[in-house]
Order: sequence, then C-alpha cells, then structure tokens
Amino acid sequence: MIVAMAAYQGEQATEKLLAALPTELPRNYVSWVNEPEADDRLTLLRTSVNKGTPFGRSAWVAKLAGQYNLSVTVRAVGRPRKSAH
Repeated sequence: MIVAMAAYQGEQATEKLLAALPTELPRNYVSWVNEPEADDRLTLLRTSVNKGTPFGRSAWVAKLAGQYNLSVTVRAVGRPRKSAH
C-alpha cells in the first residue's frame, strides 16, 4: 500500500525530513495515490523500474534515452537477431 506524504506531515521526526511542497496537493490526492494500477500498466512500471528505463510514451522514452545515454536500458535483452538477407 502506498502511504501518501500528507499522512506523514503530522509526525515530528518525519516532518523535519520533508521539504515544503512547491504546490498544493489536489483534494483527492490520498485516494488518487492509493488507487490500484491496471495490470498492463503495472507490468510496464515494473519493467521500467527493474531495467532502469524511463517510464512514459515511446517517443518521450526514446528522447530521454538519447539525451541521457540510456540506450542500453531500452534495448531488448539478449543478442540482436540475425538479419534475413
């Protein structure tokens, strides 16, 4: 279960560790954060975390991979297939 940052703000020890938020949180923040992800999206998120790959739309991921030299993280695992010449 994801615990929202708002739940921590009342605890003194934790409060010292947190910086002030740059903007107001939406009214439904806690329920939004705790909503379960769809199975297909959860699979993509887990793959992204495990491979260290940026998470998002393909074009955005490709842009970031090029910009930050992360091309290794977005390639398929294993040896490239032989071309059919």
